[in-house]
Amino acid sequence: METLFLVMTSIGRDMEGTFPSKMKLLLAAVRDALLGLGPYSSPTCVLSPLAQKTLMQLIELHAANWHLPASAVRYYYSADAAKNHDQEFSTETTAKTENNVNNHLIEHVLSFNGTRPNGNINDANNNKRRNHK
Repeated sequence: METLFLVMTSIGRDMEGTFPSKMKLLLAAVRDALLGLGPYSSPTCVLSPLAQKTLMQLIELHAANWHLPASAVRYYYSADAAKNHDQEFSTETTAKTENNVNNHLIEHVLSFNGTRPNGNINDANNNKRRNHK
């Protein structure tokens, strides 16, 4: 989810201006993932509280025209949020689900220019990390 969030906070406004219909589809997918609808409606599709909060933050960021008000920033980055992050549950199923949801949402972003990645998105991210070491 971090990659998606970083991309959207960096270029979300530009993407929306250039590809409004695709951005609408992406935000619908973010909403569906948050609410467990559509392809995310499986009983095994459980997102961690942190992933849910990240998706909610993306929805709010879009609704606020890509600039969150100070009160929202305080909410998402408060000491309580950091405390909740440390206490977050993590299971193999949750991690796998979040990985699948993240890949699906990033594929939406990558489809904006008409291209799709070859292979798994995480493979590409892992290769980038290895190359930077």
